Amino acid sequence: MKTSRYVAPVLACLLLLPLLLRDCAFAAPAQNNPAGDKVWRVIYVEGGPFSDYQRIFQGLALGLEERGLIENGHVPLPKDSEEARGIWEWLHQRAGGNHLVFLADGFYSAGWDSRQRETVRQEVLRRIREKKDVDMVLAFGTWAGQDLAAQDLPVPVIVSSVTNAVDAGIIPSVEDSGRDNLVAPIEPDRFKRQVLLFHDIFAFKKLGIAYEDTPAGRGSIALNEIEDAARELGITLLRCTDTFDIQDTDLASERLLACHKKLVDQGAEAVYLTYNVGLQAGAMRRVLQPLADEVRRRGADIVVVLSHLPGTVAADGSCAGELFDAADAMDAVDVMIGGHNTGSIACVRGETVFAKAGFSAGQLAHIRLRLDENRQIVERGVRIYDMMDGAEALPPPDAAIQRAVDAVMAPYRPKLNEPLAHLSRPLRVEKDGECALGNFYTDGLREAAKAPVGLFNTTSIFGFMPAGTVTAEMVTHVMCFDEEIYAGDMTGGQLRRLFERTYAREHWRNNWSLQFSGIRVVVDTRRPEGERVVSLCREDGTPIAPETRIRVATTDYIAMGGNDYRDITSLIAWENTHIRTHALFVEFLRQRGAIPETTDGRMRNLDPAWPDGGDE
Repeated sequence: MKTSRYVAPVLACLLLLPLLLRDCAFAAPAQNNPAGDKVWRVIYVEGGPFSDYQRIFQGLALGLEERGLIENGHVPLPKDSEEARGIWEWLHQRAGGNHLVFLADGFYSAGWDSRQRETVRQEVLRRIREKKDVDMVLAFGTWAGQDLAAQDLPVPVIVSSVTNAVDAGIIPSVEDSGRDNLVAPIEPDRFKRQVLLFHDIFAFKKLGIAYEDTPAGRGSIALNEIEDAARELGITLLRCTDTFDIQDTDLASERLLACHKKLVDQGAEAVYLTYNVGLQAGAMRRVLQPLADEVRRRGADIVVVLSHLPGTVAADGSCAGELFDAADAMDAVDVMIGGHNTGSIACVRGETVFAKAGFSAGQLAHIRLRLDENRQIVERGVRIYDMMDGAEALPPPDAAIQRAVDAVMAPYRPKLNEPLAHLSRPLRVEKDGECALGNFYTDGLREAAKAPVGLFNTTSIFGFMPAGTVTAEMVTHVMCFDEEIYAGDMTGGQLRRLFERTYAREHWRNNWSLQFSGIRVVVDTRRPEGERVVSLCREDGTPIAPETRIRVATTDYIAMGGNDYRDITSLIAWENTHIRTHALFVEFLRQRGAIPETTDGRMRNLDPAWPDGGDE
């Protein structure tokens, strides 16, 4: 069986499960019914609770429903728990259908107990080989994958949520799983690329890592990839090992804390935080504090955390979100810079300044800290400047920095300053719905992939274009992410789910709208969530039926599940066109010669109060 090289494990499960049902039918014990009528009895095996398993399992359930293998895959995620048992029990009771049975006693978890791990392995093997009431195994995580992949089993085994299935010894290579009944997802060099990018930003010479020095522990952090990156960069890899895969998360956190102290003592200039049972939300402050303390000890006057964490400030001044939670988990952080969600933040809470400069490069956060003669902060302030309508209020640029920027950019100016079009008025990115810039970019996306439909998230484009000459630099500035374009076939039902998700209030708060081309969508956000799409049509007004398949072009960010669409986009067999957005859109405008300055009504919301009122 060939391995799957999709980015997310859920993709391998969803795309290959129907193939296993068909191709592996004759590997299972003989049945009275023909393969097409077979009812597959499924069990689930994991090393222990992990939140990633929940989300992947949820996506798997939706994929099974999409393919008609179960009737109801809309399983909710458990609240305040990393357990997947609740998902299993929900599917056993409510999945329905005539193809799959989630056995009532088919959930197996070792609870991150190495002794219980062997007990679970033996129980599962006996059940498959002796009781013979299992037709398929879902193996989640490295432990389960290792324990079942090496066995000569007469049933399909689908491995999910493994950092690197080759390094973990689950499969022998990225080309082949080695067994006809086994499938495991893998994306080679993903973690190596993370380390290379980390170094590109911070240029450290000594990198610290903490991990469990066992086959499962080394595999779960992709140690081989980290070592390859270190060799390629010529940096020193400092290590601290201990036993982390245990039931006692408090003890695991204490061990991780000790490792961080040890890495600091060894002279680590940066620490790569890997998958670790000890990195629990409640222990974050204790576990990470030695790293922040070391920054101070080495002479830093100001500690700044640059993150992509969301946060909100209510009208009454109350603060909520991961940005503030992270600050609460750390001592002596002077500045927290956030991102991801809508809205601006400019506030001082205690001794920490918080800043998040809104959306689409339309705002700029200016943080001011005044230090006394002892290098202690005695005054803190932050202000948000409106770059669209209030640029004249900005403080003057620093002359030395401006000269440095001009010198760096000089070789690129001829290409960046190429005139491509003219605007009679400024155009800005609108987060709440259709905008002319969004139409221009998605029209180009669609044309590049030769697809009837093009779409991406509004937060992929930024800011505005001023009236006057439009240059190549402006085109790439607004579409600042130079992404690859993907194309795949979606059903009308999947497109409808995409827009229902978009106009659910909580999803909207965090991600905003979609920009699209080739279809017309009408929604009414006064209606209940999940029932808000009034119509979904082609450009000529022809309704798109749920079963209709239509070619869609999008960015790699959306194709790989960005903006919380993974459970939908993971069902699509995306193809990489290898066309990158920056070069595409510059050439698209060069050929077109104009950007339409008005919208054409491809998106309508019948709710006049949205987003400020509506369902709230």
